[in-house]
Amino acid sequence: MCSHWTRSRYLLFCLAMVLLLGAVALLAISLGAVDLKPAWILQIVLNKLAGRDLFPPVWPDSAVSIVWELRMPKVVAAVCIGAALSVAGILMQALTRNPLADPYVLGISSGASAGAVAAMLFGGLPLVGRFSLQAGAFGGALLASLLVFLLAGAGRADTTRLVLTGMALAAVFQALTNLLIFLSPDSRKVSSALFWMTGSLGGVTWADIPLVCTVGLTGLLTAILASRPMDLLLMGEARAITLGVETVRLRRLLILLGSLLTGVMVSLAGAIGFVGLVVPHVARTLFGAAHRRLLPAAALMGGVFLLLADMLARMLARPEELPIGIVTALCGAPFFLWLLHKSRYRFGE
Repeated sequence: MCSHWTRSRYLLFCLAMVLLLGAVALLAISLGAVDLKPAWILQIVLNKLAGRDLFPPVWPDSAVSIVWELRMPKVVAAVCIGAALSVAGILMQALTRNPLADPYVLGISSGASAGAVAAMLFGGLPLVGRFSLQAGAFGGALLASLLVFLLAGAGRADTTRLVLTGMALAAVFQALTNLLIFLSPDSRKVSSALFWMTGSLGGVTWADIPLVCTVGLTGLLTAILASRPMDLLLMGEARAITLGVETVRLRRLLILLGSLLTGVMVSLAGAIGFVGLVVPHVARTLFGAAHRRLLPAAALMGGVFLLLADMLARMLARPEELPIGIVTALCGAPFFLWLLHKSRYRFGE
């Protein structure tokens, strides 16, 4: 199927995804406990970006706070997190040469959650200050990545061994997380941690955006630069070495990059499942296994997917808000099973 995608068609698809992303973002900002006119949203955003009133304010004062302070940061975060988790899923699949690998299935998200909850409940890490939550999540994700890679024999493991290893590690890290919550003396922190663990963008503010955008963009660009070595790695380690790929260094890079993306995104939104599994499958079905095309397309599709999930989380039970992890699981798991049944591609082709 990927052979039909010429360069111009691929660029047209990416442009269409950008426009779709903008349309969904506008819809996501307009809908909620209080519905707002799309024209108001565009004018408020442009006024804020310009730093002055390009458009006369004909909306109530509360609309500015709802658009700019409450909904806009969540929309930006949803796009960044969806894109980053999709890229992390592709990195894990290239690392293990397995189409069922992703941070959630391999237990890496659970490891990140355990590290983040430890930092949340028992105080920050002294050397990293306000980034202790992110550092804890990254440490947990890195530990889980290394354990999966070592215990499953990652590149040589079949699907069953890899998935079972990930499930076992996810159970271990989940048990550790529950133990930390049980031992915590602060009921307020426990309540906050329990809601955060289900996946939520409710606490996102503009102060969180620079880090997730920087990490997400850096991860995507680094992965694109490593596209050719990842393509060669899919052919087998021996062949990749013959063609000049330093496989040990590449694997270290993929582990660090996947752990960083997963850890930072989990630290902000909790463990959100199936984004890094479903989106890469759809993108790979459309564009094949060539990572230079696969990565940007999957990042855009992941942003749209999580933005739609966040919008559904706010709409299904309004004025209350469902945890976004529930929505991604309800949407992602059945779709993945259907995709797995219908898909005819072979991984690496």
